[in-house]
Amino acid sequence: EWMISMIEVVGVRFQRNKRIYYFNPQKKKLRTGAKVLVENVNGLEVVTVVKENKMIVEADIVLPLKLVVRILTKEDWEQVRTNEEKEEKASNIFMELIKKEALPMRLVAAKYNFDSSHLTFTYTADERVDFRQLVKKLAATFQVRIEMRQINMREKAALIGGVGPCGYDLCCSTFLNDLYGTTIKMVKNQKLSLIPERISGLCGKLLCCVRYEDDVYTILSEHLPDVNQRIQTPEGEGKVIYVNVLTQNVDVLFVKENGTKYRETFKYDSIKKELLELEA
Repeated sequence: EWMISMIEVVGVRFQRNKRIYYFNPQKKKLRTGAKVLVENVNGLEVVTVVKENKMIVEADIVLPLKLVVRILTKEDWEQVRTNEEKEEKASNIFMELIKKEALPMRLVAAKYNFDSSHLTFTYTADERVDFRQLVKKLAATFQVRIEMRQINMREKAALIGGVGPCGYDLCCSTFLNDLYGTTIKMVKNQKLSLIPERISGLCGKLLCCVRYEDDVYTILSEHLPDVNQRIQTPEGEGKVIYVNVLTQNVDVLFVKENGTKYRETFKYDSIKKELLELEA
């Protein structure tokens, strides 16, 4: 008889990556928020548990799973603090070198893996940078493997964190696993202000939250008239001058025979209902 093979996993998140990765907990019961050491391609790394132990179908993941080595000990935390001090010094040296070499790049973070055998410099740049000579100098200075990692402004905001215009911590640095793009079409669809300062996040890009309600606005807008469209109402024909998608209110401008203009607000459903009754 065919049996479904299950495997125990735990979900973790790396500091510089918001995606969740599954590891083999080796029968350790791990709580959300716990800091643990895991095996990674660059050696041991400190990660945060975001999903506690659970059983999943083995066919749904890529095997073999890498291992959770242990929950951080007192000695491990001392190593983490030592690494943080070294990272600060590495950042200063990096910034001095790119200034001396006049390289058009901006440092976001310097990060050692747990045993300090691998040093990653994360940076932003407006264009492609030839950093081959820089890497040679960094390798000679630190005597470890050097990795250069370019990120965009959205990824920088997610890595550093901050507070959005809503007053809450940035979505990208808290719960968003993937940074999907927001489009200007979504902004227009929701009748939002096109003033850049009002629709941009700390990263300078369109606010991620604009896309959360876009599907709802699309559905609610399907039957509504467009601004400047002429429509028939119980009071006669008029021109649409404003549409409130959420309330389904439509403001219509009318012109009397003597040239006087006035506006009326209608529930769009009531306009259609009254016109159907009049036609009947």
